[in-house]
Amino acid sequence: MAVLKTLEGHQASVFDVAFSPDGEFLVSVSQDQTIRLWNLETFEAQVFQANRGLNSVDLSPDSRLIAVGTLDHTVELWDLEGRQSHILSGHEGAITALQFSPDGQLLMSRSSDRKVIVWNMDDILTANPLDLGCDWVRDYLVNSLNVEEGDRGVCG
Repeated sequence: MAVLKTLEGHQASVFDVAFSPDGEFLVSVSQDQTIRLWNLETFEAQVFQANRGLNSVDLSPDSRLIAVGTLDHTVELWDLEGRQSHILSGHEGAITALQFSPDGQLLMSRSSDRKVIVWNMDDILTANPLDLGCDWVRDYLVNSLNVEEGDRGVCG
């Protein structure tokens, strides 16, 4: 039999897996809302707890970032210590695939909303988080009837 090892631990369906470019570890994501980073020497896993169902994953070419696609329309970026650094919004359906460009400068996300988004990683990783938040809520602040006139200009 050619099976090397069966990796078990997820409590729900495993939707995607990816090898690190250096071949040292494997990452898996599941509907159980966990990311498992498997060491391919010991076959032990670090478990990172997300707060939503996960269904796609890719690793950056430098093996420093894990991109995770969620069932609720976002792409999350995690480091290898289990810290979530960014949540990328733009899709209107579950993320069905992710892939970094070979140089790591771009990240592609595909969704059930029939869209492909190409993300500029330099812009994402160097952006001021407050600027990203303002980009996300600016339309609401300007157009919502629930926002007081004096608060409409909070994000410039």
